[in-house]
Amino acid sequence: MKIYFVTSSLSKFEEMRTLLPINIYHLKLKIDEVQGTSEDIINYKINFAKRKGGLDEVALLVDDTCLALDGLHGFPGVYVKDFLKIGTDNIEDIVQKVGRNATASCHLALYCNNKVKTFSGHVKGQIVPHRGGRQFGFDSIFQVDGNKTFSEMTMDEKNQVSHRGMACKAMVEYLKTGNLLCVFD
Repeated sequence: MKIYFVTSSLSKFEEMRTLLPINIYHLKLKIDEVQGTSEDIINYKINFAKRKGGLDEVALLVDDTCLALDGLHGFPGVYVKDFLKIGTDNIEDIVQKVGRNATASCHLALYCNNKVKTFSGHVKGQIVPHRGGRQFGFDSIFQVDGNKTFSEMTMDEKNQVSHRGMACKAMVEYLKTGNLLCVFD
C-alpha cells in the first residue's frame, strides 16, 4: 500500500521524505485553511483528500503545524501561516514586548483502512531575530535549546529535535509495534 502525503508544499513533502523510513508519495492538493483546533483541521484535511484525491486503496498522511507564543497565551497557534505574513521584523517587535518563549507543534493524521490515527510532536524554544538561509515556515526565527535556528541546522540536525521529527518518530514507532511498516511500499 502506498502512503500519500497531502500537501501543496513541496518543501514540506521533501522534509517528510527525510523523516520517514518508508517511501511516501506526494499528493498535491490545495486545501483551504479552516478554523478550529489542530484535530479539527487534520480531520478536515483527511476528509478533503479522500473526496478530492481520487485514490482508492491508499493511505493518506496530513499534518498541521502550530506555533504558540507563551506571552500571547498560545497565539498564533493553528493560525501561524497567517501570522507569518506580517513579516519577521514585526514578529520581532511583538516578542520584544511579550517575551520570546514559544512551543512549536506538529500534528499528523494517518488514514489507513478506514481508520485515522493521530500523532503529535512538540518542542519548546524561543523566537529570535531572523537567522539562517533556508526559508521554510518559521525555521529562520525559531531557536531550540542551543544557539541555532532550524534554518541554521542541517536537515539531519533539525530532524532530531523538531516538532515534525518528533511526530514522525511517534508514527514510525506505532507502525513498528503493529508490524505495519511492511505493508507500505
